[in-house]
Amino acid sequence: MRRSLLIALLAVLTLAATSFSPAAASPNAGTGYWMLDLAGNVYDFGNAVNYGSDPGAASCQIRSVLVGYDEDDGPVYEDQLVCFDAVDIEPTPSGLGYWILNSGGRVTPKGDAVSYGNLETIPLSEYIIGMTATPTGAGYWLFAADGAVFAFGDAVYYGSMSGVALNLPMIDSAATASGAGYYMLALDGGVFSFGDAE
Repeated sequence: MRRSLLIALLAVLTLAATSFSPAAASPNAGTGYWMLDLAGNVYDFGNAVNYGSDPGAASCQIRSVLVGYDEDDGPVYEDQLVCFDAVDIEPTPSGLGYWILNSGGRVTPKGDAVSYGNLETIPLSEYIIGMTATPTGAGYWLFAADGAVFAFGDAVYYGSMSGVALNLPMIDSAATASGAGYYMLALDGGVFSFGDAE
């Protein structure tokens, strides 16, 4: 009896330690996908090819963090030790690569993915929760939990929810088929659309 309980407890602890963020489907093959765990490890399923992981995605570093506002000087930032996890994997349009994103805004390209920039040195007021590539693959948007949007490469900024009081944080994003807009999804089910998103 004691051995069975120990095995069950180890199984639960193993599952709890292996947390996964959302999976990304390989767009050109359609019969495979990748999964990304919080440590930055990529797991391939079906016919998806594994182009590598990002062991540095889960890391701690000194970053400028928004700690308040001053009436005269505006935002007040303070250097603090902040830890980040891998949060998203985004396929390239060809399906021959992907970007790995961590919650500090670090973007790591793999396969035929190209880096167009990241937020590693930018002071952030909230964690980055996701990314969405443009239809061309020559750019991407990074989305923060507070509704902020950051555009890189050929991605165009169409607006954000930054500065608006949200009931709950943002948890996901998606671009429109044209790439001329995007959606953001909040934890309470709220959907916010920008550009040609309807």
